[in-house]
Amino acid sequence: MSNVQLPLWAALSAAVVASLIGASGPILAQFVNSWRERNREEIRWQRDVKAESVRLAHDHAVRWREVKVRIYGDYLKSLRDFEHGLARLAIVRSAAECRELFGESRRQFSALSGKVSEIQLICSVEMLSFLRGCVRETDELRRTWPLFPEAPHESEELVRYERDINLRREFAGRYRKKFLEVAREELGVRTPKILEVEK
Repeated sequence: MSNVQLPLWAALSAAVVASLIGASGPILAQFVNSWRERNREEIRWQRDVKAESVRLAHDHAVRWREVKVRIYGDYLKSLRDFEHGLARLAIVRSAAECRELFGESRRQFSALSGKVSEIQLICSVEMLSFLRGCVRETDELRRTWPLFPEAPHESEELVRYERDINLRREFAGRYRKKFLEVAREELGVRTPKILEVEK
């Protein structure tokens, strides 16, 4: 075999090229690693943003539900008080007592009207539709409120008065139960309905 001599420049060139390749490997590896890390960070950041967005939406929904439960519960309590006032009006036997209870019932009815306005600000489309559907009937109740008969000893007038009050009580009861049904549906309450519990 013959010994081949390489020029010095070729040996030096090969050494420089080999050292450049050797040195560029870690630099290239560092570049690839930093690129991967940036991608991982971006994915992690997007996941965190999405999780935070979901958490905030959930917290917002919970707060709105709490507000609705408070407002709807207050309205239901007022409806029950109004029904109770009508029950007391149905058994009145004197004009003075009737005037006192009548004034109280009118105030309760006016308070209910104010609460409906508050409900309309926060309710669902279904609740709004229910409330709008009852407007004509509630206006009719307000305009045609029965007065205690001037001559309560005449049984026909007293029977008519009691019938009118009881019709309003029945309407108020139906209205309250329907309102409760729509409110429970809106709030996602999945417990038995009142009528199912009473059976």
